[in-house]
Amino acid sequence: MRRWYRRLARLLAGAVVLGMALVVAGAWRLAAGPIAAPWLVPRLERALSRPDGSLVTHMATSEIGWDTRERDIDLVVRDLRVDAGTGEELLHLPVASLGFAAWDLLAGRLVLREVDLAGPPLTGPAAP
Repeated sequence: MRRWYRRLARLLAGAVVLGMALVVAGAWRLAAGPIAAPWLVPRLERALSRPDGSLVTHMATSEIGWDTRERDIDLVVRDLRVDAGTGEELLHLPVASLGFAAWDLLAGRLVLREVDLAGPPLTGPAAP
């Protein structure tokens, strides 16, 4: 019995060391520059669109990067377009940083928390 406890303890310690090494390697890679994540595009488009087709989201690319100002991980999308179900373009952003709720991500759900715009000018209709 005691031998099994030792093996289990060694296995758990090895898993912890391996997990820490993966976190350090991931942080090192993010510090070197953003990581292209084209495999996220279809999932993001589905999560940000309505199931009935009344709101459709398209994006060209996505990448994961490290925000040095806020010290968190950013998901940056390029050429973000939101269209009405009729094909009318409602929104076009050349670059946007998307923030998602952390607890929902841990549960496997994409819940949009914030959208940061990287400097594009916003214009609206003139007031009468």
